[in-house]
Amino acid sequence: MPRKGGNKIKMKEEKTSEEMDVDKCDKKGKTKNPETPKEVPAEETLKPSKDIDPGPTLIDAETLKDLLECPVCLRVPRETPIYQCARGHVVCGECKPKVTTCPQCREVLGNIRSLVSEKVLEKLPASCKYSDHGCQIEVMRYLLPAHESQCKYRIVSCVDLACQQRVSLSCMLNHLDSDHETEDFVRVEGGEYSSHFIINEEDFQKDIMWTSDQLHFDGNYFYRECCRSNKGLWYICISRCILGVTKDCGIYVYLGAF
Repeated sequence: MPRKGGNKIKMKEEKTSEEMDVDKCDKKGKTKNPETPKEVPAEETLKPSKDIDPGPTLIDAETLKDLLECPVCLRVPRETPIYQCARGHVVCGECKPKVTTCPQCREVLGNIRSLVSEKVLEKLPASCKYSDHGCQIEVMRYLLPAHESQCKYRIVSCVDLACQQRVSLSCMLNHLDSDHETEDFVRVEGGEYSSHFIINEEDFQKDIMWTSDQLHFDGNYFYRECCRSNKGLWYICISRCILGVTKDCGIYVYLGAF
């Protein structure tokens, strides 16, 4: 039986070690579940550091051309096919018949085509085929035929029918001045010009060509050629030397009579 006025004994429940750890976490303001990690936004994890240089993101056309350069002619192929050796070194279709081994690694060069190189080539601008004569135009390949047909550096026959040379159109006047005799042409300045040639009886029995005329007018050079074959065919040719693109060809008139 308890005594009156005696000390009261308060019973305290002892906490387990796990409950004490939870209380400590509560006091520090942390979550009660230590196994749940803090979520980090996706954009923060993918954001690159400002101190890291990402480097170039695009490959320029000149770099790709260097990779496609043929080691034989040292040029970028203008058209397919492109061949490769077993190690991947490329050779253009024009040089392929000239070599039997790879110029770089000396492996046997078969008929393996480099399809990747051909696909890349289709996406690159190509230089004009008259680049060796001074043209510096580069356009996509589907535009080349239209340009090359009018290129002022294209190769043409000499306006003198007796001359068998083919020269760049841009060099035609220099060719006429340096490679032809002065008496090969009657040179005239002006917009109107009348000429004639004398036919002798013996001329009807042979091939013959008369002296040509050169007319300089309106920045253009016009040429008149007259010849006869031993088969009795007569030719009178009027040509115009245009140092550029062909245009306005219909504004000049030539009248011929016998």
